[in-house]
Amino acid sequence: MKKWIALLTIAIVVSNGYWIYNTVDNAVTLHYVEDSANFTAKKLEQAIRVANMNVIGISAEDAFDQLNPDVDGLAPFEKEGCIYAGLICLEFDGSRTVVRVR
Repeated sequence: MKKWIALLTIAIVVSNGYWIYNTVDNAVTLHYVEDSANFTAKKLEQAIRVANMNVIGISAEDAFDQLNPDVDGLAPFEKEGCIYAGLICLEFDGSRTVVRVR
């Protein structure tokens, strides 16, 4: 009789451990999925905003003025020949005219 009690105790502990692990794993996965969807939605929103501005051919300074603030409420910044606004790069040439959107 003691063997059965020990065996059933081990079985219930293992079973409960599996369900706890499964619940935590699902919660973490759901968090990452929601975060990824939110990130993609913000990037899409910024891309649509940039597309509606017709920024190709305008000066970098005008682009800064039109894009401030971006969809996250942050100011755009310049780095390595691009103006970054909400993960969208507005590439400009030597005369500081926007030539491409990446």
